[in-house]
Amino acid sequence: MGLVALETPQMKRTRTIGLVLPAVLAGMVGLFTAISAEEPNVDFDQGVNASQILESVRQQIPIAAISKSSLVPLLGALKGPGFTSLGPISGIDLPARVETSAPYELASQYPPLVEDLEPAVRDPLRADWVEINEIRKGLLSDAASLENEDRKLYARGEALDRDAEKLDRNAQTLKKEIDDFNNQCVGRPLPPDQYQACLRWRDDLQKRIGIHNRQVEDHNNAVIVWRNEAADFRSRVGVGDSKKGAAQPFIPRVIAWEQQKTGPYQQRAEKALTESKLTIAVVQAQGGGLQKSVKFNQPRPATLADGLMMLDQLWAQLTPTEQRTRNIAIEKARDVIRTTAAAGGVTAPPKFERNLNNPEQNPNDARIDVVIYRGRAFIPGPCCQK
Repeated sequence: MGLVALETPQMKRTRTIGLVLPAVLAGMVGLFTAISAEEPNVDFDQGVNASQILESVRQQIPIAAISKSSLVPLLGALKGPGFTSLGPISGIDLPARVETSAPYELASQYPPLVEDLEPAVRDPLRADWVEINEIRKGLLSDAASLENEDRKLYARGEALDRDAEKLDRNAQTLKKEIDDFNNQCVGRPLPPDQYQACLRWRDDLQKRIGIHNRQVEDHNNAVIVWRNEAADFRSRVGVGDSKKGAAQPFIPRVIAWEQQKTGPYQQRAEKALTESKLTIAVVQAQGGGLQKSVKFNQPRPATLADGLMMLDQLWAQLTPTEQRTRNIAIEKARDVIRTTAAAGGVTAPPKFERNLNNPEQNPNDARIDVVIYRGRAFIPGPCCQK
């Protein structure tokens, strides 16, 4: 029978050390180049404290740098790439686009003029003008709704940009802190207490970077939603790409109203008035809510005598107070008619108009107007109105 060596507890501990310690230390070669002043405390009588060794090794693992590229880039709304408008989303004053329509303003002078035409010519033109104004009313209503939507959309864009500015300030603070962390904690050996402080700093900084990035991602998602809504709005207005199958955008509807309704009405009215050979001239007292007038509408030129008689008839309509605030204006109107006659008269269109007032009076409060809409008027001659 062979001899069995009896292994004492002391021998067993020694054998364990011989097996474990070289393996552990061999795997960590090179990591002790930056070891601290505190060496692992191994008591061979009590056995190897492996956790102490591993903790000592872990403390010496180089701390990785934090990259500023780990911060998620920000998207802007009104000021961001892909949208450069600094004004309303549509870029257009939509109600004004209808209210100041040049074709409508040109056509609006004809309704009072066509009233002097024969009923067979006048009535269809009346109906056309009613339809034009019904369409205009609907366009103005739509314009007001779109303008309200525009204001709200723009306000949301401004709010998103304010959020972006706050997030950007936070990003700049984090970038500076990343630089400070990398300068103080990365690439050199550290005493244990500083090493532990850097680890805590790293964990806290990465946590705050994560919170910031989630806030940026939420913001960016909101910006993307807003941009899609802004693009849809611009499409419905008619200043962006139109969607297939969508209703006709607002601006093309306005243009269609001008080209298909208002313009043709003006052309038909002009043709009818031209064929009627009417001369249409008006003298009127205006201002301060007053509206009194005398009209000349006959198929012949209006003479100097016609014009002066019209002013006399207008003056007779005024009260003493209304006359007192226009007594100089009426003389100016007579001078205009006499001067026009001396020059041989005037032909309209274009419309001839003079607005005359007393020196001390605001024209909006009291004035006399002399207007020739069409035909030849105030030529020299004795004929008067019939």
